[in-house]
Amino acid sequence: PQNCSEYPKQYVSAGSNIQYSYSVYYEKSEVTWSQRWEPFLHVRGKPMHWYSFLDSLLIAMLLAILVASILLRTVRGDIARYEQGPGEIEREDTGWKLISGDVFRPPPSPGSLCTYIGAGVQVAACLFISLAFMALGLISPVKRGALMTWILVTYFMLAVLGGYAGVRYHVNITRSK
Repeated sequence: PQNCSEYPKQYVSAGSNIQYSYSVYYEKSEVTWSQRWEPFLHVRGKPMHWYSFLDSLLIAMLLAILVASILLRTVRGDIARYEQGPGEIEREDTGWKLISGDVFRPPPSPGSLCTYIGAGVQVAACLFISLAFMALGLISPVKRGALMTWILVTYFMLAVLGGYAGVRYHVNITRSK
């Protein structure tokens, strides 16, 4: 590395040319091209942070229990009002009864929605399977292009699953009309 304070300062005014320069210094390495990923792939002996893992899991479970209890309390109150008699039902429409018409209405363009759902299932399955194979060590970035080839082949193979999910959802939507 060189000291940059040795060079004279360059003052720039409007319309003047700016001189750019750089230099590169290469060092010969004993690591071969095929072994360049070895330090990153063999991360053995590192302790897992169990406290952070369990803390995150506990917080997620507590939030899920909180949301479930609020939802259960709301639905239980609506069911209790239904059981009281017809006078109570006609008098008050609150909670999920107000949005049930919007929730159970079929979408305006079911073909597009089913296409998006099928493509999402295909991409999600491709991502999950690729990550699982990488976690098991069956796919390695050492072999150039192997990861991209694996992802493309998996994506094309899972087109059947994406098509099935899209068609299945389309059948369910058109059957409910």
